[in-house]
Amino acid sequence: MAVPGFFVGIFNPSDAALKTEGVHALRQFTMLLPLAVLQICAGSFFLATGRSRLSILITLSRQLFLLLPLLILLPLMYGLDGIWMAAPASDCAAFILTLCVLLRERRRAVLATGITDKAVFHSLHENEKIREWDCQGELSRT
Repeated sequence: MAVPGFFVGIFNPSDAALKTEGVHALRQFTMLLPLAVLQICAGSFFLATGRSRLSILITLSRQLFLLLPLLILLPLMYGLDGIWMAAPASDCAAFILTLCVLLRERRRAVLATGITDKAVFHSLHENEKIREWDCQGELSRT
């Protein structure tokens, strides 16, 4: 986070110790937040494709199944820093879970359809060649 001091200062601009601890906490807490993007997209994807159970699992894993137990366990071992480390640990674990679920679903789709990434790329490449050929007027003349 680029300017955590500004955000902490909004709530209490006069207490320097609170501002120092708040900046440290905000940086720790939001460290791996960008990893949540994959989880949000995967949850939406599974919901849109009618697999609501997977969507619920992925969506709730970060904030409920992982974060709450980590908020209980990590402070016992690391004190106050354990609270701030719980969110990045939860984000990382949820990212790994989501990646595993997506890779498993991709493997299932390849086995069910027989279409691999290479075949999709080749198909897209061939379609591009056909479009280029058509733009030269070859298809319209026949």
